[in-house]
Amino acid sequence: MPLPHMDVPSVLIESYNKAGFWDYIEEKAGQECIEKYWDDFAAMTDAENFHFFREGFILGASLMLELRS
Repeated sequence: MPLPHMDVPSVLIESYNKAGFWDYIEEKAGQECIEKYWDDFAAMTDAENFHFFREGFILGASLMLELRS
């Protein structure tokens, strides 16, 4: 998968093409940093999905109540 067009240092592009982007980042940042990133990302995604579910439920309930009246 190619990187999107942007000003990216050639070292990052070469490492992305050879070993994979996340492998390079993990090597430079460390395993703990990557695990914390993915844990935080998962928590944000869970909160976002809960928000979408809640909004959808409220919409559905209000539509059913509107049909009933």
